Amino acid sequence: MNKNLFKKVAAAMVLTLALYGCQSQPSGNTKADELYEQMITYVEEGNFSEALKTYNFNKEDLRDYKDSEAIHTYAQARFQYDSLINTDSIDNQMDAFTNELDTIADDYSGEFAEDIKDFKAELEAKLPEVQKAYDEAKAAATE
Repeated sequence: MNKNLFKKVAAAMVLTLALYGCQSQPSGNTKADELYEQMITYVEEGNFSEALKTYNFNKEDLRDYKDSEAIHTYAQARFQYDSLINTDSIDNQMDAFTNELDTIADDYSGEFAEDIKDFKAELEAKLPEVQKAYDEAKAAATE
C-alpha cells in the first residue's frame, strides 16, 4: 500500500510539474516591452518629444533594452533638428546633429535603421549650404 501511495504522489508531482512547465511564461520585461513599443509608436508618428519623455522618464527600464538607446539618440537629434530648422540657430547646430547621430553604429540594423540612414544623408547634404551661410555670416561680421 505504501508503494502505491508513493507512485500516486510521484505521478501527481510529475503531472503538476509538466502542467506548470506548459504554462505561458512572461516574455521578459513586460514594462520595458510596453515602453519600448510606446517609443517606437511616437517616433513613427514623428512625435519625437513624447518619445524622448518616454525614454527619459523610464531610463532604468529602457537602458540597454533592445535598441532603445539608438532610438533615443535618433529622436533627440530629430527633435533638435525639427526645432531649429527654420531658425538662424541651425547653422550652429549642424555639427551637433551629425556628431550625435555618429554615435549610432554604421551597422545598426534596428527598428529605425533606414530612417536614421536617410536622416544622416539629409544632414550631410545640408552641410555645404550651412557652411556657406556660416562663412558668409562670419565674413559680414568682420567687415
